Amino acid sequence: AALMWDGKRGEDALAASARALEHSPKNVDLLWLRAETLRLRRPKDEAIQFLDAQGELLARSADLLVVKGAALYDKSIEANLPPPLTREELQRQALDAFAAARRVDPTNVHARYTPAWFLTNTKRALEAYPLLTEAAELSASPKIHVAFWQAVQNNWKLTAEQKREIVTDDMDRLVARRAELPST
Repeated sequence: AALMWDGKRGEDALAASARALEHSPKNVDLLWLRAETLRLRRPKDEAIQFLDAQGELLARSADLLVVKGAALYDKSIEANLPPPLTREELQRQALDAFAAARRVDPTNVHARYTPAWFLTNTKRALEAYPLLTEAAELSASPKIHVAFWQAVQNNWKLTAEQKREIVTDDMDRLVARRAELPST
């Protein structure tokens, strides 16, 4: 898995994920690893086709659905989409995949954080706000909470006082939750 994030070892990561699946072709963690490696290292269609080929496993795995949503959203921002694909249609499909992931696993933080990240980066911050609110409620990750605080600050529907109160309350909850975690 570490090979995937080493920019110089992409081909090694692709080969390693394929070999791993040979030994355990229905292992959802290995399917996720292969799909995510394809998404990051190959044309997005390869990851989407690979995931679609998983059939019922895809439909039952929030993690696989999150990768599919991410691949669809990544594809939506490519420069030259082949007709009849449109950015809007691919983004709708991506958001549908993320929504399916939330139905499969209501506690999956990435099914909220990932689409919120994409929405924020495509100037749809108000749509991202409820997803980040839910992600922050589910997670003790500072990264998730920082994204939530940014969404609060960018929410033009809130007053300065409301923003300050929401962020302060969430900071207190985060500190309390992290205090409950085992120390490393």
